[in-house]
Amino acid sequence: MAFQLKDLDSNKVIEIKSGDIIGRSEGNHKFPECTKMSRSHCQFILEGNIAYILDLNSRNGTFVNSVRIEPSKKVIMGDGHILMFGDKSFMLRGGTSGGANTMIPGVTGEAGGKMSTPIKSYAFSFKAKTSELYALLFKNVVFTLLTLGLYIPYAKTNLRKFTWKSSSLNSFPFLFKGNPLALLKSYLILLVMFIAIIAVHYAVTTFVIKGDMILTYAYFFFTYTFIFLLFTWAKYSAYSYLVNNSSYRSVHFKMNKGGAKDHLLHSILGTILCILTLGIYYPFMSCKLEKIRWNKTQYGTSPFTYFVEGGEYAKLWFKGVILTVLTAGLYYPWFAISMHKYKIDSLEFGTATFTSKASGGEYFWVLLKSALLMIVTLGLAAPFVFNLNLAYFLNHTSIKGSINFDEVVAAAKVKQRPLSDSVADVFDLDVDIGIT
Repeated sequence: MAFQLKDLDSNKVIEIKSGDIIGRSEGNHKFPECTKMSRSHCQFILEGNIAYILDLNSRNGTFVNSVRIEPSKKVIMGDGHILMFGDKSFMLRGGTSGGANTMIPGVTGEAGGKMSTPIKSYAFSFKAKTSELYALLFKNVVFTLLTLGLYIPYAKTNLRKFTWKSSSLNSFPFLFKGNPLALLKSYLILLVMFIAIIAVHYAVTTFVIKGDMILTYAYFFFTYTFIFLLFTWAKYSAYSYLVNNSSYRSVHFKMNKGGAKDHLLHSILGTILCILTLGIYYPFMSCKLEKIRWNKTQYGTSPFTYFVEGGEYAKLWFKGVILTVLTAGLYYPWFAISMHKYKIDSLEFGTATFTSKASGGEYFWVLLKSALLMIVTLGLAAPFVFNLNLAYFLNHTSIKGSINFDEVVAAAKVKQRPLSDSVADVFDLDVDIGIT
């Protein structure tokens, strides 16, 4: 019998056999960079069809599904269990328990003799005071004008903090902990970059190209290619920035490594195919990019799974576009809700599933009310309309499954990743994650 360990940071898969030792010293599997891991931290043992893990009196302990095991005492492992030692987290593939690979701390069936958590439904909600939002926007506008735009990073951060704290799951609010000062530094760095780009552009067009048509076409090709690559990188980085700076119940969301490269490659390939197919490939590309972003996202040590199929996604998208055009836009609310529900229903957190009870008919009236308010108030109702629309989607969204959030939180607190700020957030390319 053999099994594997999947590194939840790098997605690297390690083949394990009986007697293998994890640690920083010479051995079958060593992690010299992990200072919190002992030289000989833990050992894996296979006896017949039973897999065990043995803590070798490590300094910081070995954890199975967030529970610290006793040193020198064999513990049975189950398929899908989360193993943590030092500052590394792994998901077990194979093993004794009959659970699925999607088992995570707090989101499990019966494993290792532990009774499963009862299936419950947890509702999202959005409750915000429009007066507070108006005051915040007024403050943001005034300070932005007084500082000649230098307050913009603080304004964006304040608005995100307001939105996150007004959104909750199971009565616990979300928190946004982005650093506006780091964002301001990012703005200044990009300002210097843009000035440099303009200077290079002037130098190239004046002293190199000199009106030559071939050089002109070549220059613009490379220029727009560079801008496209920068734009694509910024889109993924902005999403990463929002995720890495968000938390729930003091546990951070985070992005796993490797997503930026996949996102960039599929963006390039998808754009080429969109051009060749006159836009027909667009929904397939959109679906693929969303899947990359979601499947690299996790809450604490617990990953999300997004299993949207490109063919079904494209059918729904084309149907919505065609009917929206044929009805002069009247079908749009039903189109938007159908896409929203398909995305939400395709998202899983361990064995728990997301669901939405939103309907096209209800959303039609939300959009109609929003449009009338904007017209009557000459746009002054924008904050109220913002609250109205976000509240509709969140108040109709829930997650259902056997979730013990206390266990999830305990598992994540064993290992926390430092928050990071992204220069690319300056592009303000917030990604649609299906609930806004």
